[in-house]
Amino acid sequence: MKKALSLLCFCVAMAGCGGSYRQSAPGSSPEELFRLHCSGCHGNGNGDGHIAGTLKVRPRNLKFREWQQSVSDRHITDVITNGGKPYKLSEEMPGFRDKLTESQIHQLTQYIRRIGR
Repeated sequence: MKKALSLLCFCVAMAGCGGSYRQSAPGSSPEELFRLHCSGCHGNGNGDGHIAGTLKVRPRNLKFREWQQSVSDRHITDVITNGGKPYKLSEEMPGFRDKLTESQIHQLTQYIRRIGR
């Protein structure tokens, strides 16, 4: 029973972190992209999304000034594209290579920079 509950929580967490798994409309604003694909885990950027408490690793606070200053745009883009695992970050952070266009990922990177100011 405990194993089944853990599996269910994990599945719900993975589904919520990625938001909608269909391709976003090409004209979606950066705010809408973030809401659809990131806010389940990251909330409004503070790492306090509605499923954050179910994850093994708390989602990153994207507004944290020290983190914002320590990472490049390229790093943010790479993690959004490929997920956390290739960078020794949380394996629960999914990649969006097959869900978002390069332009949408770039928009998200810029949006994450803006919310950190």
